[in-house]
Amino acid sequence: MLLIGLAMVAAGYAMEQYYKANIADKNGDGVKDWKDIDINGDGRVDMRDIVLITSKVGQPTTADNWKSDINGDGFIDETDCNLAAQFFGQGLSVLNIYTNQGKVFLSGIVVTVLALIGIVATRKH
Repeated sequence: MLLIGLAMVAAGYAMEQYYKANIADKNGDGVKDWKDIDINGDGRVDMRDIVLITSKVGQPTTADNWKSDINGDGFIDETDCNLAAQFFGQGLSVLNIYTNQGKVFLSGIVVTVLALIGIVATRKH
């Protein structure tokens, strides 16, 4: 169980790094994070941002819609929507447990802690 927990922690971290690597630094701060997907600038990635992106699907990137091109490939498509969805809820919580990668990471921590408690509790003195 301990190995499963540690694997989940690693998987959650790896997912986060994968999604960050595939987005463009839209706000120019040198960090690829949820702030690059906060299209309307309200401090969180929510349905308003997702709607702004999906309303531009099928369009080439222009001066008017460049923020919706999440991966910066010059075209707004389903990939941009999928990348944005992975950051949904970020900015709303410190742990960002609303994201898929956050859930896997947090679940892995819980499983690891429970496994360690089980190991300590069953040790023979």
